[in-house]
Amino acid sequence: AVKTERNLFMFHPHGILSVGFVCNGVWNRAFNDLASPPAQQKAILAARMGDPPGAPWRGTAFMIAQNLREWSGFFKVLCDVSGRLESATRQNLTRRMAEGRNVGIIPGGFEDATLHVQGRERTAMSDRKGLIKYALQHGYALTPIYTFGESETYATFPYLLKPRLWLNRFGIPAVAFFGAPWMPLFPRRNVPIASCIGPPLQLPKLEKPTPEEVSKWHAAYLDALQALFDKHKGECGKPDAKLEIW
Repeated sequence: AVKTERNLFMFHPHGILSVGFVCNGVWNRAFNDLASPPAQQKAILAARMGDPPGAPWRGTAFMIAQNLREWSGFFKVLCDVSGRLESATRQNLTRRMAEGRNVGIIPGGFEDATLHVQGRERTAMSDRKGLIKYALQHGYALTPIYTFGESETYATFPYLLKPRLWLNRFGIPAVAFFGAPWMPLFPRRNVPIASCIGPPLQLPKLEKPTPEEVSKWHAAYLDALQALFDKHKGECGKPDAKLEIW
């Protein structure tokens, strides 16, 4: 069962345009219904968020890279109006966690996109411990979500990986890609996309977690992600696939 509060949904991999995150997460009614708490709990959470009684339920807070969300006034307005996409900043994340609201995020970010090679299952998570620390401080659960098919949506330029990863440190998505033949910016249309949701990994609430505690739960999350991948890869048409965690 999907945990409906204090849950950090971790979507892997980013891919190029994050088809799984967008289509099976942000704008997917079935997913958002699963992640919604009962009416009584909604009212409590809404009060924490400062919403007036009877206001529409805002649901899971989905977060994307700040420099992507804010890159143009038009795109920023679209995100603001939708009420579905926020900038993935420390301030926003900790504020939503203090409210107890569910959060959806792509932990691999630009590095995932840079690592993207068509047909390879890759995600950047080996050094992503900041999210684990925040989850421990607020007593959140970590729910791994892996999208099979994301790696097939685009072909990319796979060379010069080290300098391209170096550019990621400055918030630059260093990737060249090609999708549908008739419109290369769009993902390929003949690719089935399946986002598999793992069981929540409940973390204890630790106000000041030590580096050792953060590392312990980070390792536990990597094990949960690997188990989710191995469980579903066969039914998703990739029985021989190997998950590369960078």
